Amino acid sequence: MEEKQRHFVLVHGACYGAWCWYKLITLLKSAGHKVTALDLAASGVHPKQVHELRSISDYSVQIEAELTKERHGTVPRIYIVCGQDKTLKLDLQRWMIQQNPPDEVKLISDSDHMVMFSKPQELCCCLQEIANKYF
Repeated sequence: MEEKQRHFVLVHGACYGAWCWYKLITLLKSAGHKVTALDLAASGVHPKQVHELRSISDYSVQIEAELTKERHGTVPRIYIVCGQDKTLKLDLQRWMIQQNPPDEVKLISDSDHMVMFSKPQELCCCLQEIANKYF
């Protein structure tokens, strides 16, 4: 199957910034893809300071603008289970999957919570498989 260029948009979790994707960005770009890593408010290099935030909704305003009711569910959702995650244990990951079923569940069995650090090659391959299948 011929690989075509994709645009990957990476969004970090709490206490991190766009910087946390540096290994994955390098791998995806080396594979010929475009990559954008976002900095959420009060994280990384985003100009809004933590003392300016009054709620979690202030934290996610930029992303919330893109996630409208009309758009919810129009993009395939894939959950990647991190098999050795000590932060989100497997039972919790399964519960999350049950509560909001994705189109597909993938597994990186020997990855920890920070899969972009512990298994960047595997994550890169997984994301490329997802992109080829769904987009």
